[in-house]
Amino acid sequence: MHKLGKLNISDFVFTVAMVILFLAPEHALFSQVANVFLALFLAITVFERRGDFKLHAIAVIFFMFSFMCLVSCLYSISPADSLGRTKTTFQMLIPICGCMNYFSLKENMDKFINIYIFASLISCAYMFVMEDIFSGNPVGTSIANQNQVATRLALAMVFILFRLFSEFKWWKLLVLGISVLFIILSGSRSALVVTLVSALFMVVLSVKSRRRGGGLVLVGSLAFIMITIYLIFNVEILYNVIGVRLEGVMDFFNSGVGESSVNARAELIATGWERFEENPIFGTGFNSFKSMSKESVGRIAYSHNNYLELLVGIGLVGTFIYYLIPFMLIFCSLKLLMKEGQTSLYGALCFSLTAGILVSDMFTVNYHQKTMIMVLAFVYSVYLVKKEELI
Repeated sequence: MHKLGKLNISDFVFTVAMVILFLAPEHALFSQVANVFLALFLAITVFERRGDFKLHAIAVIFFMFSFMCLVSCLYSISPADSLGRTKTTFQMLIPICGCMNYFSLKENMDKFINIYIFASLISCAYMFVMEDIFSGNPVGTSIANQNQVATRLALAMVFILFRLFSEFKWWKLLVLGISVLFIILSGSRSALVVTLVSALFMVVLSVKSRRRGGGLVLVGSLAFIMITIYLIFNVEILYNVIGVRLEGVMDFFNSGVGESSVNARAELIATGWERFEENPIFGTGFNSFKSMSKESVGRIAYSHNNYLELLVGIGLVGTFIYYLIPFMLIFCSLKLLMKEGQTSLYGALCFSLTAGILVSDMFTVNYHQKTMIMVLAFVYSVYLVKKEELI
């Protein structure tokens, strides 16, 4: 069992905030309660780290991104929408600054892994109680958008794999199975892709850190994936939830015509790309995609693609600033992977998490997701801490 230091007030406040973000991220009241707890968490962290509080690169870059969003309000086709969402991006600096300084202690990095897994399991228990998981309908609607709910679980799955590879325990396989089951039951194809990509990276890259048993891990992981695919297409409940949706995607690539949601996303992407080409450098204003979609396709909709959402809103300049963070983290992760032992395993974890988020951005708008930016802050903190250990 991974031993941690004693929990303190900052741990408690942070855990409460994380659980709320997993259970009610879009609730009008509880989302604000989470913001209050995150602000309190930042204040406590500043107090605990007084004299040693730092403003790290990731916070500076995200501030530049937020400032670019604010500037775009001046030329936006929908200034009110742009300003409203810009306020959210500035609020994201609270968890970034709080987490970066909290994670500067190695034991707090380990606590975060456990807190994230704990919050994900609480959300699974909540869905089990509040929804009929055996109905054949996707689960997750009691919390928020199924894609976002399941993507959080996919990242939790990576953390679980890290714990499993650090110290094998049979009960950790049960926790892993619960996470994968609810990802499948969400019916989210995008989260399933994120799960597959990030898990494969975690498994393959972690082999380097293992002195023995690497081949067994690879074979076992491949068997798990094959069994999961078989169950999806042969168990009626799973097939009704996600199997038929996967077939819809295959039909789209085979014939150009798929089920309604696939066709709708393809239409939004095509329309968004046309608008981006009209204003490629600075875009048409932050968060303007939904206004553009109402004009172009007759309804208000997000792009379901973080890259396109930002390209349309703040152009190549703003999008480049935003993606400085994850691509910088990919580089940092590769540096850790070049080391030996536990440091290499942390590198596998960091690379898999960052790659998972980059893949998720292809299907979901994530720039305002607090849990996502916390994970990116965690990745950068791991690099900084491990770099200090190796000096």
